[in-house]
Amino acid sequence: MTPRNLMSACTLLLFFVWRLPCDQVIAFSRTDGTVFLSNGLRLNGERASDAGGFAYYGIKYGQAKRFEQSHLNTDFAYLNDTNRPKKGPVCQQTLYPVLMLVNGRNLTMSEDCLYLDIYLPPENSTHNGSWPILFWIHGGALRIGDKDMFDGTILAKATDAIVVVMNYRIGAFGWFSTGNDFAPGNYGLGDVKLALNWTVDNIAAFNGDADKITIFGVSSGGTLVSAMMLDDYVRNKVSAAIPMSGRLFWPASVQKNPREVAARFAARLDCPTSTLEEMVECLRAASVDDILRVYMGMATPLGWFGTMPLFQPVIDGLHIRASPRTILKDRASNKLNNRDFGRYIGGIMQGDAGHHIQRSNPEWLWDHTTHTYNTTERRLTQFFATLRGSCNEQAVSESRARAALHFYNVSQELSTVEYRQVLIDIISEVMFLYPELVEYLHYAEERPEDSYLYINSFDPGFQNVGAFHGVDYLHLFRGPLDSILGNLTSDALTEALQHYIRTIAHTGHPPGIYTDKTGNPNQYEAIDQNATWSVKSTDLRERLRFLESLVAPC
Repeated sequence: MTPRNLMSACTLLLFFVWRLPCDQVIAFSRTDGTVFLSNGLRLNGERASDAGGFAYYGIKYGQAKRFEQSHLNTDFAYLNDTNRPKKGPVCQQTLYPVLMLVNGRNLTMSEDCLYLDIYLPPENSTHNGSWPILFWIHGGALRIGDKDMFDGTILAKATDAIVVVMNYRIGAFGWFSTGNDFAPGNYGLGDVKLALNWTVDNIAAFNGDADKITIFGVSSGGTLVSAMMLDDYVRNKVSAAIPMSGRLFWPASVQKNPREVAARFAARLDCPTSTLEEMVECLRAASVDDILRVYMGMATPLGWFGTMPLFQPVIDGLHIRASPRTILKDRASNKLNNRDFGRYIGGIMQGDAGHHIQRSNPEWLWDHTTHTYNTTERRLTQFFATLRGSCNEQAVSESRARAALHFYNVSQELSTVEYRQVLIDIISEVMFLYPELVEYLHYAEERPEDSYLYINSFDPGFQNVGAFHGVDYLHLFRGPLDSILGNLTSDALTEALQHYIRTIAHTGHPPGIYTDKTGNPNQYEAIDQNATWSVKSTDLRERLRFLESLVAPC
């Protein structure tokens, strides 16, 4: 499918016409980072670092009007603007302090933000032939984040794979929906699909193998990986999909009443709500600042867990055609095992909820806070009493806290540090392992030999939050992200995770003994405090049944 005699690549500056057929690509220089296309355009690459390969920055893959689906970009006049941001603008959002922790960030924001960057392995790469592709989707609760946080130089070199990072619309600009054609929603998801199609059609020019694309992402990026895999077209285009700590299968992750939420949002912006046409027209004319202000002010409270984004993915009949569970159940019933679909490889951090606890109840993680069996039970009761979409009655919450401590065999003779870890682990299982098991076990029922699960329990020792949400991507990408963990960053974990991702990129499945999996859905791979992988087995269906009992409505 993809030519094998083309070269690696570069960074930015001049770019090529959308959907240029692969057989029209005429040259790719492996020595100076230039690419020539049949239309005469020359792409000048930029060496990402002394030891890295070339990179292309700020490639505009799409265009979109507010609250409309994006389409392929065909206007490259922006390349003549010498004052443009090197990597292109990031999508409109309210910046959080955590986004500014990464060194060297000077952000320009715009609604015209559909750009991607491409990072290549070094030209002396020992890999023969075309390179596989790692297509990264950033996270940020569907309302913050951007591609610029993720420099793919180190990951591309470590994996001998091309790394593609991209922006997609977020917040109200990415997810506002009226539940019909006036504003169908899921624009951010459509952007990601458009960027993937762009990659499939054009990556051969960078010596990339379009038959070996792994899509992966963390947090809401993992949620979008899961949403992408609901589309059989996408499943048929990728060799593997890795949702990392995504939560598409959490009960509140798909918006059930978009029209009502849209009307409340419009009213706060003084837009008419008598007809949807007038309402959407008014919102399209509203200022970016007003939309951001109202959007952030209307985030749905989740008790101790912070807030839920106001707008989320919806069942639109296009990108998400039905309930995610319904789609996976139908697949499991039909078992289309003759189709060459990409493998599913889902996973979580064992302490995914640690940083959420730090934001909502920081005193739970303070060094001088005392934890006992009784205080742990009370804090779990508080958690269940504020869990959105669950039964929040006090008696039920108390019962669920006791049941959790019993199910996990929590001793009444642990240290205060051990009880603190119990809190993090149980809350993480409810909030992250539960939706992951729902998804994984559905895939395992359909295609057990092509469905994988991993759990990462590596704790870097950062602010008592355990093996927290994001430890994985901080160690995969490294570079500027090292400023977050500093000397707590583990080279051993980096090596283990990069080897894991490298094997998936090149073969489509995880490394080691796990590749001999024979369809046992209770088998999963674990990485421990020594950054060592091992295969473990437990009754995951029993675990899922118990976790479902903890989140059930009244």
